[in-house]
Amino acid sequence: AVAAQTYLNLVTPQATRGQLLQQGVVKGLLPLSRDTNSGILASQALAKLAITTDPRIAFVGDTILDLVRPFLALCKDTAQLRQFEGLMALTNLASVDDRVRQLIEHAEGMSIFENLQLSNNDMVQRAATEMVCNMTFCEPVFERYSDPTKSQNRIRLLMILSDHEDPATRRAASGALAILANSPGTCEMILK
Repeated sequence: AVAAQTYLNLVTPQATRGQLLQQGVVKGLLPLSRDTNSGILASQALAKLAITTDPRIAFVGDTILDLVRPFLALCKDTAQLRQFEGLMALTNLASVDDRVRQLIEHAEGMSIFENLQLSNNDMVQRAATEMVCNMTFCEPVFERYSDPTKSQNRIRLLMILSDHEDPATRRAASGALAILANSPGTCEMILK
C-alpha cells in the first residue's frame, strides 16, 4: 500500500509522467494493481498515465489488455475522482484496439458505464457517455443497443443526454446515436 501510494504521488504531477514511463513505472504498478490492499491506488496511478499518454506508446504489447480490469475497478469505486479517471483511461484504451472493447464487453463494463451515465457529477456523466460512445464500435454492444425489445430505455437516455447543457456530453451522446443510427431498429426507436 505504501509503494502504491508513493507511485500515485509520483505520477500525479503531469510533468513527471513521461519520464516515469520511460523508466518502466508500469512494470512496478501492474502487480500492485492486482493486490487487494494496494490495488485501487496503483490502478489510479496507472489511470493517470493512460489519460495523458497515447496507450500505444505507454503500454507495450498486451499490457493494454491487463489494464482493463483495474480501470473497471476504479469505475466501481465510490470516489467520483476515481470513477472519472477510470472512465477517461478506459476511453483512451477503447479508442485504440477492438480487443480492448471486446474485453470490456466480456467484463460487463457496459452496465458500469450505463449506471455512471446517471451520476450526479457532470464530469463522471460526460466520461461515461463518451465511454458508451466508444463502445458502440463493439459489435455485441451495437447489436444490443439496436434491438428495440431490449434497448428502448438506453436510446431514450442517449437522446436525453444529447440535449444536455454540457457540450461534451451532448457531443458524446449524439455521436453514439449517430453510430447506432446505422441500424434500422435504432432509427425506429429514435423516431418513437
